[in-house]
Order: sequence, then structure tokens, then C-alpha cells
Amino acid sequence: MKNNQNTKITFIGVGNMGNPMAYNLINSGYSVTVYDLDKAKAQNLIDSGAKFASDLEESVKDADLIMTSLPGPAQVREVILGENGVLNFAQKYSTLIDTSTSSVELAQEIEKEAKEKSIHYLEAPITNAVDGAKLGTLAFFIGGEEDVFESSKDIFNILGSDLFYVGKPGNGATTKLITNLLWFVNAAAIGEGLMLGAKAGIPLETVTEALKKSAGNSWVAEHDIPSIFAGHYDPSFSLELCCKDLRLVSEISKSQGFDLKMGKKAYELFEEAKKKYGDHAPELSVVKLLEEEMDILLRPTKTENKIISSPSRAELMKEAHEHMPQGVGENYRYWGDENTVFVKKSKGFTITDENNKEFIDFRLGYGPIILGYADERVDQAVINQISSGGTLTGFSTALDTKVVKQIKELCPNIEKMRFANSGTEAVIGAIRTARGYTNRDRIAIVEGGFHGLFDEVMWKASVEDWDPKGSNPPKVIPFGGGIPDSTRNLVDLIQLNDHEGLRELFKKRSDQLACIILEPIIGNCGSISSTKEWLNELRKLCTENGTMLIMDEVKTGFRVAKGGAGELYNIKADLTTYAKAMGNGYPVAAFGGKKEVMDVVGSNQGGVVHGGTYTANLIGLSAAHKTLEILSQTKALETVNQTGEKIKEILGRVFTSHGIEHRFAGPPSMFGIHFTSTVPTNYRDWRITDSALYERFAWNLIKGGIMLEPDSREPWFICEAHSKMDFGKLEDIAMKAMKDALN
Repeated sequence: MKNNQNTKITFIGVGNMGNPMAYNLINSGYSVTVYDLDKAKAQNLIDSGAKFASDLEESVKDADLIMTSLPGPAQVREVILGENGVLNFAQKYSTLIDTSTSSVELAQEIEKEAKEKSIHYLEAPITNAVDGAKLGTLAFFIGGEEDVFESSKDIFNILGSDLFYVGKPGNGATTKLITNLLWFVNAAAIGEGLMLGAKAGIPLETVTEALKKSAGNSWVAEHDIPSIFAGHYDPSFSLELCCKDLRLVSEISKSQGFDLKMGKKAYELFEEAKKKYGDHAPELSVVKLLEEEMDILLRPTKTENKIISSPSRAELMKEAHEHMPQGVGENYRYWGDENTVFVKKSKGFTITDENNKEFIDFRLGYGPIILGYADERVDQAVINQISSGGTLTGFSTALDTKVVKQIKELCPNIEKMRFANSGTEAVIGAIRTARGYTNRDRIAIVEGGFHGLFDEVMWKASVEDWDPKGSNPPKVIPFGGGIPDSTRNLVDLIQLNDHEGLRELFKKRSDQLACIILEPIIGNCGSISSTKEWLNELRKLCTENGTMLIMDEVKTGFRVAKGGAGELYNIKADLTTYAKAMGNGYPVAAFGGKKEVMDVVGSNQGGVVHGGTYTANLIGLSAAHKTLEILSQTKALETVNQTGEKIKEILGRVFTSHGIEHRFAGPPSMFGIHFTSTVPTNYRDWRITDSALYERFAWNLIKGGIMLEPDSREPWFICEAHSKMDFGKLEDIAMKAMKDALN
């Protein structure tokens, strides 16, 4: 087979390994048809230009090259040798490359039948895990005719960095299973080694560093220890597959006349873990088994992630602990006793901590700072208001109406509005208004979103403990203690961009739902964004069923566009919440929407109650008035977006130079970074990104003087002042941070 851009490729089986391989072929310009029993697994490939075949016959009949990536020998036999299998429909002189891990006998059987039908066959099992598939750095163990291998090298070189030609079919499986035998034995031993260190009281970071510098180091150690520390136990490879490979390698050894004693013990351990946690539990559940037996979690103390250790900071932390839970004013500021940041100054795009270390800040207080810290234009407007009119009287002022009129000019979805002091208060007001207008109680929220501290929206999909390969959805749990179970009874959760799930929700709850509240761009999950098609369908279904659509624009409002996400998507919600960028750091918020909906708010009998002593205080309103004036009358947001694009370009260069597959999500003013091959479309997609690598990268940035949240679910926030930063400094720090994260 001569490979060129006209070669027609079919890829069968686009799960964890097959999907990124197929994507890399598409990305290299090849025409690719894909087939999988679960079409949803192929959606990202279809979106990237692949064709989807309705059945095996259609998928292979015109293909020059057929590639398969299947779970095990049973599936390989059915798909390739079955009555409706590949070899019965493939055209003469086409090439079949099977990347599955199979048995020696099956590989030889396929070779025999393929020859009879004049089809070229290569057995090519792979290693280097999902990361290698995404990055195109797989190792292939290739058995078959050498001239067929030589003519297929162009394809292999797109998908892998190491090609091992091992001779006849069957040798590839043997070589692959040898590597997996050593992997699984090593993985179990690593867990035992870490447990020995933990029981002895040695910091696990020290144990890990000792391994890196000794004969105990290995690819397995470098790959698996971060997965153990992260607590996800490497979901890219299941216990079912581990046990399957250990069985196969045992069969090979027996056919050669000896038993694998270490392999037998490893098989027993993995089988025990599989019986306890299930077929689809992650590979390193064998370590979890040991953790539960010893009642010790193998987790780093994070001493290696100290931002700056100093007596003055430690003293502040000690004193704070005496007066506040965890020593902080609210939960999300606690980064552990070693890492909690105490800031004494903020200006422009920087913050300075109590140790006088200055940071370029992309956290920006979780997004309120849109112009810059201590912006003189806004601060002076607030000072003028305090000097001339005070801060609070408990009565109405002309400034109330002025600010609402400004917002209405920017946001056509707003006809009437009320103020609040925080995003939480705005959400409470919006949901209560929706319930008052519809006379319904149920609400729906989107997985991965965050809507403040109101009990009924503090339920989430627990993707951290969820098996992406399993058939069950994530459990729904409260964000923390003190949230009554009874509040769950009125809440439904749906996935972002899930059309079928959305329709099913309305089919089930059509006359019960008061509202659906969502962040159109999820600011609590790396700016994973709604598609226009899904948001339009949501708008349509809400209208048809009398359900209020609430767009929570606490983070996106006046940041992603002058009119927020409503302008970006050209969609009108029934109610919208605003906060954060509305006041450039001053505490002010609002909710509003259609006149007929908002008019249920009032002190009349049966009216929706809304109020608050500090609501519409003159400090917050004067800050909002000036901030909105600047955003509407200057090119501030244009500058923010241009700066965000420049920063994305810099970070993209850094990741590419290190061979890191990455995708940006969301607009340039608040973008997310995801180490994966495709842009996540919902919260569950985030679960299979390399968040552990991101966390290491983020901590290294912080050490280097770049402040951000060390969690890939929090976006990078950009402000106008960032346009004046030293971009070369950012690139240098980021380059070192990623290098260190990979070592």
C-alpha cells in the first residue's frame, strides 16, 4: 500500500486509545471513516471531519487501510474474523493493522485468513498509554510481512515515535505482553514501596525523589506515582484490561514450558482489586486496595509546593488559626498551612504578598478585576461618592436608576433589574423570582457549574470519584456539610451540550420546572462552553414549557463581551445574574430580565420578597457606574481580548515545545487550559484531561511568580492592565515550569 493524502483510512474502535490515534490521522490530512458501537465516542472525530459508518461493511468496503483498536481477543475475533467481520468485506490488497492486544494464536489465525483473501495484515499492539496516543508518541510492536510494514511507515510515524519490527505475527503480542507484565508487576510494587515509606514517616515527596535518582526509577514510576498522588489511580486503563493481559501473557509462558511466578502474583492482586472495585475501575486500584487495607492514603504533603516559606508568613498563619476556621475568612482561600497566601498590596496586574514577593496575577480574585487592581478611575469615583454623598442611607438614590440604564444599554435582555451584594444573592433573587412567576418549585442546574452558596444549587456531580469507562453516571453529592438532603429533592442535574438529556429532562419535568440556571461558559470548569445549537435548543424548550431560562453571568457578564454571554451567543434569557466585573473588585451584583417576570418582585401581597441592608449601597453602585462607563466608552475589553490571545499564543508555544497535547476553552478574557486532544464539551470530559500535570505546572508557575489557581477547573482571568506586563518573562517562567512539571 502506498500511503498518501488520498489513502482512504477506516478506524474501527475509537475508545480511549483509538480515538486519539484516529484524531491524529485526521489532523494529518487523511480522509478517515470511523466506526464504533457507541457513536457518541466518535463525535469529536466527526466534528473534526471524519465520516461515521453505519456498520462494518460500509466502513471497510472502499478502504485502502483498515485500523482496529479493540478491548481484547473476543472483540478482535468477532470484528475481524466474524461472519460480518472485516475480512469478509475488505477489498483485495487493502491493509489491515490491528493495534489491539491479542493472543499469539489469534494473530496467526488472522494472518492465515487474510492471506487467503489477498489482504495484507500487520499485528501492531501498542504501549505508552493514552498520553502516548494523544501525543503521537506510541511504541508499536509490529509483526507481519516486512515489506507491508515498510509501506505503512508513514502512518505509523504519525501515531508513534518508536517502531519495533518483531517478525512474524504473534511476536507483536508477545513483546507487548512482556512490557505489560513488567508494568503491572512494577505498579503493584510501587504501591508497596510508597506504603513502606508512609509507614516509616518519610515524606512521600522524598521517597519519590529518591526513586527518580536511583535504580528504582522507571517509566512506570514516573507515570503512575502522580496518578496515585492525584487519587484518580489512572482511569485510562481498566482492571479488566490488566487482568486480560496478565492472562494472555501467562498463556504464552505456559505454551513455552514455564510459569510466571511474579506474573501469577500480580494477576491475583489485580483480580482481587477487580472483584472489589469492578471491571472498569482504574489500573492502580491495586494500590487503592493496599491503602484501604492499611487505612493510609498515599498522598504528598505538598511541602514541595511551598510558595515561600518564611517566619513572618508562618506567624500570620498561626495567629489566623486562633481566630478563624482554617485561618482564613472563607474556605476557598485556604491552600494548606504552607501555601495559604497573605496579600498586602495589589496594583494593576500584580499582587504582593507579606514576604514582599510580587506575582503577575491571573486569578484576579476569581474574576472581578476587569480593568486592573486599584484602578485610579474607579477608585476616584468611589472616593468622590463617599466624600460628597456618603455610603449608605437605606433609601433610594438617583444612582440606582443610572446604573440600571447603563446595563440595559449594554444588555438587551434586561428590561428591569434589582441589585444585590454578591453573586450568591443575585442567584437567590433570580431563582426566587422564577419560582414566583411560574408558581413552580423545581429547578435544574448543569454539571460543573457553580452558582454560589444557596443550598439548592450546592449539589454537584462527583466526577473525581467517577469511572469514565463505566456505565453509571457520577454520583450527585452536596458541596459540603450543612446542606440538607431535602434540598436535593427539588433539583435536577443535566450535562452541558447533551441534547438528548435536555429533551429527556423536559419530557419528565415539563410542568414542574420553574427554571434552568446555567453558566453558558462554565467559569468553575475551565471555561468549557455551551454550543450555540444546544443553547438555542434550551431556549426553545424553556419557552415551550413555560420554564424560566436563567443565565448566570456572574463571571461572564461585562467580561466576555460588553453585553456578556448573552451578546456572545445572541440569546435572550428570561433572567440574568451579574456581579464580579460589574464593579472591578467592589462588592456589587444584580439580577434582572423581562419586565413581566421581574414585576412579580415587590412588597405587595404575594409578591416575591427581595431586600438587604447593604443592597444598592453607594460604594458598590459608584464603582459599577464608573466601571460600566469605561467598558462601554473605551476599548478596554478589546485590549483585554487581544492580551488574552497573546497569552494563549505564548502558552501554546510552551506546551507544543514540550510535546504536550493541549486545548484552550472559552473566550480570551477568561480561558481554560486542558491537557487533552480535544476541547472538553462538559464536566465529565474534564475528568479525563491530565489535571495532575496541570496542577504541577501551576504550582511551578506560582513558585516562579505567576499567580493562578492550581486547579485546571479555574480559568485564567485577564484584565486591561495585563497589556503592560512583560510577556517574555511569562514565557520564560512558563517554559521552566513545564520542564520541571515533566521531570
